[in-house]
Amino acid sequence: PPVPIRLSQIRKTMKTNFLSMLLLAGALAACSGSDTTEPPVEPVIPPGPDPTPEQTYQVGDLYDRDGVQGVVYLLTDDRGTHGMMVSLTESERPWSVETVETGANLLDNGKYNCTLIRNRENWGAKYPAFKWCNDFNAGRYGGWYIPSLYEMNDLYIAFNGGGGISNETSGISPCAVDAEAQARFNKYLTDAGGTPLSQADYWTSTEYGAGFAYPYDFVWGGMDGYGGSKANIYKVRAVRGF
Repeated sequence: PPVPIRLSQIRKTMKTNFLSMLLLAGALAACSGSDTTEPPVEPVIPPGPDPTPEQTYQVGDLYDRDGVQGVVYLLTDDRGTHGMMVSLTESERPWSVETVETGANLLDNGKYNCTLIRNRENWGAKYPAFKWCNDFNAGRYGGWYIPSLYEMNDLYIAFNGGGGISNETSGISPCAVDAEAQARFNKYLTDAGGTPLSQADYWTSTEYGAGFAYPYDFVWGGMDGYGGSKANIYKVRAVRGF
């Protein structure tokens, strides 16, 4: 005959099963990796200061940054943030004391011409004008060089108030001298503590054969003749891009 089941035993079994289900549900929740913790709040970072605007220049302005000084004579972009400057000082030196064709004959790239000279053996003693110019590049202040014939023409055009002769006709005929503009540009130099440009011949870095190089005439503008002896002592100015 079947064994009678007491009501108390049924209740005990149901209670045990219920507790087991609760424990199992807790274990499953722990194993599932669910995390009810709220994510951390990202800190609010205030905006930084506005970036410093680029310095803009006009012809005649003094460029004075990071130990480099010069008067701006040419702008190479529409915003006035890049261009060329001329050194505040000048010197008088021969182009060279040896009669050698160096290959520094580019009309429009004085930096390249100067690099060729600096690659020559004992160049500092043999090329006094280039040695003076390169002394501007001491330490971390690089970039100075003697301008080529066409680059010197750009400087003269600024010196002469925008009036000059094109590179294609440089040296063929003199231009109209604007004495007022020349005085104004020289005032830019002297106001900056520099030396005014002279009405004299200035060496360019462009050679004309083994024994000659091109001087530039700052009286009338243009190439002075068909080259001067490299041993001649002419004025020297350095230029630099920015």
